[in-house]
Amino acid sequence: MSHTPQSGSLPDGSRYQIEIPDDWNGTLLLYSLPIPVEAGQPPWPPEDALIGDLKGQGYAVAGAANTIFWPLESSLANFAPLLDAFRAVAGAPRRTVSLGLSIGGLITAAIVERYPGVLSAALPMCGNLAGAVSIHNRELDIAFVVKTLLAPDSELALTDIADAASNLALATALLDEAQTTAAGRARLALAAAVGNIPGWHAPGSPEPDAADVEGRLCNQLAWFAEPGFLVYFWAREQVERQAGGNPSWNTGVDYRRLLETSINHDQVIALYDMAGISLDADLQTLEITPRIEADPAALQY
Repeated sequence: MSHTPQSGSLPDGSRYQIEIPDDWNGTLLLYSLPIPVEAGQPPWPPEDALIGDLKGQGYAVAGAANTIFWPLESSLANFAPLLDAFRAVAGAPRRTVSLGLSIGGLITAAIVERYPGVLSAALPMCGNLAGAVSIHNRELDIAFVVKTLLAPDSELALTDIADAASNLALATALLDEAQTTAAGRARLALAAAVGNIPGWHAPGSPEPDAADVEGRLCNQLAWFAEPGFLVYFWAREQVERQAGGNPSWNTGVDYRRLLETSINHDQVIALYDMAGISLDADLQTLEITPRIEADPAALQY
């Protein structure tokens, strides 16, 4: 076998990539990608570190590019053609393992359900397997707190996003500005708390102590910067496009209760005290602000 990647197009036009090491161990890894790419581009860039590591351990890797953030239908439809493309290049693998990260993890779980007899194993990593509806509701809760407490009169869209790029730019500017004041940082901590955003972002760095409220906030802000705000204020537009409307709601949500049960409850109390602003007043604002209802057809999707 050659290390030269094999590529082509699947019936729906998606680009695929197949990489097989010289010392192939007979196992094919079908890799579901978490991040969309531009149309016509391969699923991963040349010299991708993860792909290189997997090949270095003797695994063949195949994957198809996604051009949207919520590609469940196309990914499932592309599974069999991708496997056929691999077999045409290298023959039948001894073992076929599906794996993916984030949205790719959700795709992996869906592949297991749809093609249980084809796979030898599967590894869905960091997928929203507790339920996509609940995950999107959680994301809406975070975004609702951000807009309501930091920019209630802005044009920042939480649902029905018309221009995703402009919406993300507005959200990013808001995130940057809010970090410059103690009050803004406390309110960002509250937004993180209602979604249970952890106070530890990079596993290669030491975990901040529970009492280090500023250190934990810095890590939460890193989560917001990558990938949080991208998901809340940009990717939602693609989810709604696929679903045919908004599948999320926060009617009936008790944000005071979410804070009380949050892993970050004590951190929020401390940061509000440091900022000298009223947490109770902000929770009251959240309580009286008009809520968002889901579109029934999109929810059914």
